[in-house]
Amino acid sequence: MEPLLGGTDRDRLGRRMHHALAGFVDSPRDSVAEAAEVLDEVERQLVASLQERRAALRKGWQPGGDSGDRGVDTEQLRLTLRTYREVTERLLST
Repeated sequence: MEPLLGGTDRDRLGRRMHHALAGFVDSPRDSVAEAAEVLDEVERQLVASLQERRAALRKGWQPGGDSGDRGVDTEQLRLTLRTYREVTERLLST
């Protein structure tokens, strides 16, 4: 399963958090403010990623989606259900 955040974003946000941690001794308040900003950005990106993934999953099986009027076969529904389960388990395990 693909990561919820792309590698470039994860690396950039990780560097920002590391910078916040490294600056604590010299400027504790600024470090905490920077860490809060990083968490805010992670939250925004995760929510956007989850919304995109959920929309793509729904499009494939709900009426009016890519499946059209022909319906979706059981195998496609099984794979979609598995993806829902995997994403949900990942979120619950953090």
